[in-house]
This record gives sequence, C-alpha cells and structure tokens, in this order.
Amino acid sequence: MLQLRFPQPGEPSYSSLRRAPGEGRPQPRSANAAPQAGPRQYEPSGKRYTIDRNAISYMGWTFQVGIRPSGGLRLWDIQFNGERIVYELALQEAMMSTGGNTPSQSMIQNYDTSNGLGTNYHELVQGVDCPFHSSYLDTVAYMDRDAPLDHPQSVCIWEQETGDPLRRHYTQEFGAKGSFIQYGGVADHALIVRGITTVYNTDYITDVVLHLNGAIKVQVGLSGYMLAAVWGGGSTNYSYPLYYDMGAAVQDHFLNWKVDLDIKGTQNSLRQDFIELEQQSFPWSVNGSDGPGNGAVTLQKRIRSVLPQTEQEASLAYNPSRPVVASVVNERSQNKWGIAQGYRIQVDSVISQLYPDSWLSTQSGTWSRYQIATTVRRENETASSSIYAAAHPGVPPQPLNFSSYINGESVRNQDLVNWVTVGAFDVPTSESAPVTSPNGRTLSFWLLPYNYFDQDAASDLYGMVIMSPTNYTRRAVPRYETYGVPTEFSCVPPTIKAPFNKTEFEAYL
Repeated sequence: MLQLRFPQPGEPSYSSLRRAPGEGRPQPRSANAAPQAGPRQYEPSGKRYTIDRNAISYMGWTFQVGIRPSGGLRLWDIQFNGERIVYELALQEAMMSTGGNTPSQSMIQNYDTSNGLGTNYHELVQGVDCPFHSSYLDTVAYMDRDAPLDHPQSVCIWEQETGDPLRRHYTQEFGAKGSFIQYGGVADHALIVRGITTVYNTDYITDVVLHLNGAIKVQVGLSGYMLAAVWGGGSTNYSYPLYYDMGAAVQDHFLNWKVDLDIKGTQNSLRQDFIELEQQSFPWSVNGSDGPGNGAVTLQKRIRSVLPQTEQEASLAYNPSRPVVASVVNERSQNKWGIAQGYRIQVDSVISQLYPDSWLSTQSGTWSRYQIATTVRRENETASSSIYAAAHPGVPPQPLNFSSYINGESVRNQDLVNWVTVGAFDVPTSESAPVTSPNGRTLSFWLLPYNYFDQDAASDLYGMVIMSPTNYTRRAVPRYETYGVPTEFSCVPPTIKAPFNKTEFEAYL
C-alpha cells in the first residue's frame, strides 16, 4: 500500500501557473529597475496583408479562414499568384490514447471531436498567444447550445520575420582565402494564421504558415496539463515522477488533416518517388570501393517514380526502410522543362500506430494507419472522423467508417483528397509540470512546390540582398543592392494597455 505525502503548509502547488519564487530571469539591471522586456517585431512600412471579413490577401496569397465546428481551424480556396493550390485544408481529428495502472489511464482513447475540438476557441492573449502586432478574427460556436456563442479575437493573423534566410549563398573561390565573389540572399517572411482550442487538459496551438516561395507549413503545438495519477509501485512503467507521489500516463497523439489540393485544376494524380539504391558500373567505378566483392561498381541512390492506379496503392503507412516522396501532380500540365506540375506533401512528425487493426478502441480512427491516405473526392466523404467516433469504436453501425473510403477507385486524373496524419509519442517527465511546453511537441507537415514553378517562386521579391565586389582586389568595397527596399528605420512601439480587449476575460474582473 502506498502512503501518500500531503502538501506542507505554504508549499507552492506543483500545478500553479504563477512564477516560481526566486531571483528569476532576466534579473533587473539595478535594485529598483523593472525586469527587461523581451524583443518585439514591428512593421516599418505598415501591414503587407489585408483582411476583408474572413478573406485574407498577402503577397500573392489569397484564402478564406473558418472554423469547422467539430474539427477546428479550416482554410478554403488557398491561391498563390491567382492560381488555386488548395481547395480545403482542415483539421479533422485529434486522437490520444494513454497507458497506466489505473482505470482512468489504461482505458483512455480520446477522440477530441467528441469533446469540442472545434468549439473551444477563446480570446487570445496579445504578447503570449500571438505577437502584439497581430490582427484578430472572431469565431462563433454553435454546438450544445440554443444560440450561437461569439468568441471575439480567437483567431490571430500576423506577418513574421522568421529570423532565417528564405535562401542564401556565399560564393568564393575554394582554397583562396578572401576570394569573395558574390553573396545573394533574401529574408524569410511568412504570414501565420493561428487558432488555439482547449479540450479539457490539452491546448492545441494550430498554425498555418504561408511562405513567400509558395510553401505552406501546417503545425499543431501541444500544451496543457498531463493526466495525473499516483506514482509508485507498478506505475513506474508508465511515467517518470512529476511531483511527490504523482506521475502521469505515457501517451500518443494522432492528428489527421484533410488536404484537398487542386493542382492546375481538379484532375490530379498522385506521384510516389521512391528513393532506392542501385549498383552501376561506370568508367570511374573503383574495384571494391563499395565493399568487398562488389567489383568495379558504384552504389548510389536513385529515384523510381510511380503513378499509383488505385486508392490502396496510393495510401501508404510510414515505413522508414522505404523512403518515398509523395506529391499531387497534374499529368496534363507541365512546367517549362516538360515535367508534370505538382505539390509535395512532406510529413515531419511521422508516427506508427502500435495498436493492431483488430483493437476496438482504434477502429474509429483507421486513418491513423496511414501517413498519407489518398481517396477520390466524394460529397459523402467529407470528413475522416465524427463527433460520435468515441461512442462507437468498432461497434456497427459506425457513424463513419474511414476504411470504406479506400475501396479500389482509380486515382489517375481524378479530383483527389489526401488525409495526412501527424503524431508523436509523449513520455511524461518532471519538466511536464506544471504544464507541458510545445517545444519538441509540435506536430507538422509541409505542402511544397514540386516542379510547380519554372524556378524558385521567391525570385521576384524586392527584399533580395545582393553583394558583389566593385573590383576583384583585396581592398575592394562590396556593392550592396536591396532593390529599393529601405534598410534604416526608427520605431516607437504602440502602448498596449491590456493583453486582451473584450470578452471572456472581462467577465471575471
């Protein structure tokens, strides 16, 4: 029997969100000085994006923002330079299962569409949830109530300088010290659309990031409280201790997104570029250079391109021993070089479903078996999950059976939908208290141009910086070109009286 320790009088609670006592950081510069504030971004030439109700325009990008009541953040009709790239980009489901030696831990299989994934957006706090220079949109929830509920300022939008180059290169003569030839680069700016929904103990920080080279990053950061339980005895196999006599539950997170790409129209195909090894005998091959007995051969990587014929062939689970690049292409539309134009789906946060297909609790989330599942778009196949998923795992009739979407239809020159799964395993540690950090717990994928343009789409940006010598002597002064973009600014940030403006916070003041 475990004997639990009671909190001592005056002892801070492990779950408190207040600052811990002590000197803290950053330390004031003098005894009476206030702690230094962190850096802030500003917009020296004003905002480079416009908002018309829920329609956004930014540096060649246009799209519309909405909230799907069951799933959450959704973007419609994403266009770049007047051409549609994405018809619909929408979060579908957030599934979590845990393990532990208590009933509450060992039996949890959450489908958060059932718990208000799309209806728990609330006002965002400036300077924490979003930068001070953000713009905001209101959202409306209409579920489990008789009238719509307005959530003011619950989606934020801002342009951000990422601090990284979008591209750059320094050219010199190799081996010749100081032989500078040319530098070229451009800063990476991006527009970010963010919404945060809190479902019981978990905060889903959902971002869609649009870069100036036509790339789109989709990410969800996880924060919030761990599911706590007594730690000790048999529970040490499921967690590390978070506090005296307290642990949590090892868990996984699976998120599924609907990605409806329209590449030069709706008649698209899926291309799979498998990265494989081959042996080639070249005139420059060296006998035995790639291992004993190989002879005069070279072992190297190659691309094997496949256009799958059916939904089964197109839908792949994660397999680290069989690397593949998946892209949606239009076989009838080619770039300047004669290659089918397309967009690549690159999954950063890959995960494998450990539970077998026969396990009842996962049968409402059969999409989790795939890294990318590709199906023909049907009006009766609009979502991968349902708000009733948690109530009918494996029990017929199921409210939605995702496996039935993959039924042998042809995926060549069709209107396709890709269902993208990202995920991670989460082991609770002492740093999980009081709440977890999104650092290292952000689940992401990219949509990247894949022979869509004739060259890098950022080549026309005025923010390009070029440096080259005025002459090729050691005393030459570099020529600095910014194509007319100013480089000297002065700025006084606006005064922010409170980190919120109206609404739910004020109700408690």
